[in-house]
Amino acid sequence: MANPQIIDLLQRDLDQELTSTDQQYLDVYLASSPEDAAMASRFQQLVFELSNLCKVTPVLPLTEMVLEQMEEEERQQHRTQILRRWKIASIGIGIVAILLTAVIAFMPIGTTSWPMKILANPRLFTESVKKGGILSPDKDLVALWDEKNQIQVYDKKGNEAIPKQSMVSAKDPKIEWLNNDRFIVKFTDSVGGIVTFEFPVETNAKKR
Repeated sequence: MANPQIIDLLQRDLDQELTSTDQQYLDVYLASSPEDAAMASRFQQLVFELSNLCKVTPVLPLTEMVLEQMEEEERQQHRTQILRRWKIASIGIGIVAILLTAVIAFMPIGTTSWPMKILANPRLFTESVKKGGILSPDKDLVALWDEKNQIQVYDKKGNEAIPKQSMVSAKDPKIEWLNNDRFIVKFTDSVGGIVTFEFPVETNAKKR
C-alpha cells in the first residue's frame, strides 16, 4: 500500500474523523483493490490488539516511594496513639463509675449519718406536728403518716430517726408510741385485715 492518500484516509477512519465523502471514496477504492483491502484489514486488527494490551503502571521514583512509606508509617503511629489514649480514658471513666456505684450502694438511706446531717431541717419537725404527727412521750420525736402513705419520724433538729417506710395499700393508719424509743402502726390492708407493725427509732437522734 504505497498510496499516501489511502494511508491517511485509513488513519482518519480509525480516529473516526472521515467525512461522508471521504468514507465513500475509501470504500470504493478498497473494493477495487483486494490487496490494499487485505492490508487495511490487517492494519485495523493490529490497532485493535494494541488497544487491548494491559496498561503498565509507571514505577514511582525511589525518593517518592520512600517519602510515601514514611508518611504512611507516621499516620499509623498517630492512629495507634489516639487508640491508646481512648483506651486509657475509657478505663478511667469505668473506674470512676465503679467507685461512684460503690459509694451510692453503701450510702445510708433514711439515717441521720452523712449526708443526712447536711439535709437536716428543724422545720420538718414543726411541719410534721402541724400536719397531725404524733409526738413521742418526751416530745422529742414526731411520727407522721404523710399523703404518700409513708411513715416519717423526725427529731427536733429535723433529722430522720428511721428510714422512710412506704405502705401503699394501707388504709386508716394509726400511730401509737409505746415509749420514747418505739412505736407501732395499725392499719387496714387491701383485704380488710388489721395489720400492726412495730418500729424502733434511732436513739442517737435525741443526742444530736
